Amino acid sequence: MKQTYIWIAFTLLLVLNIVLMLRLSHVSTRLDGMKTTPREQPSTPVAHHEAEEIEVAISMNHIQRHANKLYFAGQNENWPLAGFYVHEIEETMEEIADGHVEDDGINISQLMEALGIPALEGLEKSIAAKNKAEFNTAYNLLVTTCNNCHQSTNHPYIVIQNPKTPALDNQVY
Repeated sequence: MKQTYIWIAFTLLLVLNIVLMLRLSHVSTRLDGMKTTPREQPSTPVAHHEAEEIEVAISMNHIQRHANKLYFAGQNENWPLAGFYVHEIEETMEEIADGHVEDDGINISQLMEALGIPALEGLEKSIAAKNKAEFNTAYNLLVTTCNNCHQSTNHPYIVIQNPKTPALDNQVY
């Protein structure tokens, strides 16, 4: 019973953290747009759909959350759900790959293009084949790829593993 309350508290804190990070990102973007004084006007109009800077930690959090759900969808052989989460991961990885993201002089976009996105191919194939053994192999490759990338970007302390419990337990996998 005590463990249940701990997981509920952990989940609530995780959700609160994500919401706060998104709000801070939004506020920061709005503040950046307000740097001109009331008398100053930009010389050229600014497009509303102009590319925003990608925050690597937020994008990685999205990938990690979707990878957790992907894992449990695959373990339960819920192939349509697994396909959905692979697609979500791929979208986030493509945003990073196309976003010209650098962190401490390391080209994260290039690494995502070269390592991250190709690691999804085996998952897509295993899901299409509805093959749990191939899925597990491909998922392990994705985890290994993530850890190798963390090593190469000077973040060796970020170590990913196969999940033991769902990050969110209110979804049917």
